This record gives sequence, structure tokens and C-alpha cells, in this order.
Amino acid sequence: MEALIKYKKIFTITLICIFFGYAQAQPINGNNDELLNLISTYESTKDDNHLLNLMIYGSDNELVLSWFEKNMESDNQVLTYAGLAFFESSFAKWNAKAEKVLLRSLSVNPQAGVASRLGDIYRLGIGAVKNSRKACEMYELGYKINTKSTNNIQYAFCMLENMPDRDFRKSDIAACEVIKTIAEGYFKLTGTAVYPEAGRAYLFYGDCLAKGKTGQKNIKDAIEWLRNGMLAGNSYAAYDYAEQLESGVGILRDPKGAVAAYNNAAALGLNLAQNRLGVIYAEGELVPKNMTEAYKWFLIASSNGYEPAKDNRSRAEKKLKPQEIRSAEVAAQKWLEKNSK
Repeated sequence: MEALIKYKKIFTITLICIFFGYAQAQPINGNNDELLNLISTYESTKDDNHLLNLMIYGSDNELVLSWFEKNMESDNQVLTYAGLAFFESSFAKWNAKAEKVLLRSLSVNPQAGVASRLGDIYRLGIGAVKNSRKACEMYELGYKINTKSTNNIQYAFCMLENMPDRDFRKSDIAACEVIKTIAEGYFKLTGTAVYPEAGRAYLFYGDCLAKGKTGQKNIKDAIEWLRNGMLAGNSYAAYDYAEQLESGVGILRDPKGAVAAYNNAAALGLNLAQNRLGVIYAEGELVPKNMTEAYKWFLIASSNGYEPAKDNRSRAEKKLKPQEIRSAEVAAQKWLEKNSK
């Protein structure tokens, strides 16, 4: 759990670095002495990078949070990062302060990242009452402040017609155009398609093209966007790309490529793909039939919580000898150890 929280904070601050144009903060251990030193260094230099580090490593530290609260009245940059730190904190009492502080920051110095965080507050109900319309209005404001912000995908989701839970005006065409801009922006930002969060934008724009949400269906281009999503590290894009290669709709059928793409999705943690590989090896249509390999994949998928894989595993087990079962169990364990996140 601690690792997930740390990852969430580092990912969030990566986006904030992009929003505000600052360099990414340098890792620290986050103990009191180092945090006190960061506070002291910021007070003497006014270097915002120290505020970034304080937000990442001090959002669950009462000393740092109290410092933010004490000093935000006289320093607008501290005000901004105070709101972000309060939002990131795992303490409800500090979450409750985030909305008010971020609204003040937004009025003093409008930033796309601040508007987006307010959108998250209203969408998720963090320290405030859930309100999808207010969330979407904040996401829209973030978009107006910076149309190239990498977090504008939430604004696009507000407009997608298949997301009725978001109370906002609907326009698939407008939503897809925003998604396309985000995906292209990631590519220009990094110089490569290999950027994990970009995969989500590639995936959704591929869906826009495949379903004609842009005004006209374009399966060929949709498949290319799904491929980009896979290369960027999105498991669902990899799975959808694999399905296209398997079916041959809009692209030359490629059983070998399909299996490789399913493997990619499986390695990215998608239990649906892990189960699909089990079915593929059990059926023997895309690859030579191999019940031991099928059983391995059913073991992996079921261990990762995919319920249908449990029945598939039981059926496959009946067709195997004890030594084959043991071999599959060892192979599954090795795979899980290698691909654990």
C-alpha cells in the first residue's frame, strides 16, 4: 500500500511539473531532518523545486503540512503547493482544507494543474461533496487555461456520450479532438510513444476512430493508435490491438502478432489477457495446442483475480498428468515473480 501511495504521489507531481513547467523534484528519504532542511532552503532561495519535494514527501507529515498552512498567507507559491499537499495527504482533516486553499490559489494565479485538482476533488469527493458538474466545470477551466495540459483527458471524459454519470454537455467529436491533442502532446513532450499515461489517450482515441465518434469510422488508423497505446504501456490498448490482429478486421490477420500483443497485455497486468492466452493454448487455433501452457495462464489469471479463469483452470487440470500440473505451477510462479509490479 505504501508503495502505491508513493507511486501515486510521484505520478501526480510528474504531471504538476508539466503543468507548471518546473523540473521534476529529486528523490529524498523524507525524514524530518531532510524536510526541515528543505523548508529552510526554500525560505532562503524561494526555489519552487523544494516545494515540489515538500509536497511529495511531506503530504503525510504534520510538520510540513502545518508549515504550509502557516506560510501560505504570505506566499502565493506556498499557497498553491499547500492546496496540492492537502489534496495528496492521506489525512482527512487536511483533505478537508484542500478545496478552499486551491480555490484561493486559482483566483490568485490560475494554473491548469490547480483547476484539474479541484476537478478531482469534486469528482472523487475528496474533502468535499461529490459533484460531477462542478468537477467537469473545473476540468473545462483547466483546459481553457492550458489546452495542451496532459490532464485534459478528464475534460474529454466529461463530454463523451457514453459517460452519463458526468453531468455535462455531451459531444463525442469535441471529446475525441481533445483526446487526440493529448496523445499527440505526449509524443511531442517525450519524443517517443513510450510514456505510460499516454497509452490511455492513445487507447481512447483509437476507440473514437473505431466507433466513428470523430464523425467517420476509420479502422485502419484506429488500429495504429491502439498499437501506439500498447507501446506506451497501456494494457487495454495492447489487448484491443491483439484482438484486431487476431480477427483481421481492418488489418492483415496476424496470429503470431496477436499472441505477442496478448503477452504484452498480460505482462502489463491485465488478467483478461492472461486468461485469453490460456484459452488460446487450450484451443490450439493461433498456436499449437498446449494444455500445460494453457493451465499456466489460467493459474496466473486466477491468481490475479479473474474469476472465469478458475473454471478454465479446473477443466484444464483434468486433462493433465501430475507432472504436467507441477511443471505449469512452477512456470506460473516464475512468470508472476518476473512480472510482479
